[in-house]
Amino acid sequence: MSAGQNADDGTREAAVRELGEDAVRALEVEVVKANADRLSLGTFVAMGIPTASILEGLGCEPGSSATRRESSGLSVRARGRLDQAVAWSRGRICYREPATGASGEVSGRIEASPAGPGRTHASPAVTVTRHTDGSVALQLNNQDRPIPVTDTHVADVLGVELETWVRSRDSIEKALAAVAGARPPLKPDSTRRPHRPEELSTTSPVTPAPGPGLAS
Repeated sequence: MSAGQNADDGTREAAVRELGEDAVRALEVEVVKANADRLSLGTFVAMGIPTASILEGLGCEPGSSATRRESSGLSVRARGRLDQAVAWSRGRICYREPATGASGEVSGRIEASPAGPGRTHASPAVTVTRHTDGSVALQLNNQDRPIPVTDTHVADVLGVELETWVRSRDSIEKALAAVAGARPPLKPDSTRRPHRPEELSTTSPVTPAPGPGLAS
């Protein structure tokens, strides 16, 4: 088989071999830019466009970080939701692998992306925790103890607009729910049991009337 035939197998790898990584990425970025208003982030992912190209096409600021810590323990759905949260913020936030607590709650650490390679201090960070009852709490991380905060405060700390953060948070919550769904089901409360039909009546028991064969 000729080199030309090898290059033309329809995959991204083949295109890179034929055109080079820079040219392929430039094409991907242009596709995202041209369709950003009518296609969803999930569609771009389904098309096989890498996250870095998607972020750049959506207007990711130069120097922002599009990387995130990989985890083989995350499901495809959970990782996809977290990547979507990063894309919503145009690469201005990043995430760490979610962790499950002893009580079944799932927490994810969200950080502001480093401004550049010369950054010397730690990025601001917020922990999003989804409890087993479905409620979600936000906490600002600092050196002393976590502080409960609101969405407005989180947006300010991470350096994103409130609307942007709310959209990212929605994806983060769905990711944490996906992680929680992968866990073993919670043990049901041993004190709860189904009621028998006779227990559902609030009136005193009634003695049944004698059957036809017993009538006097």
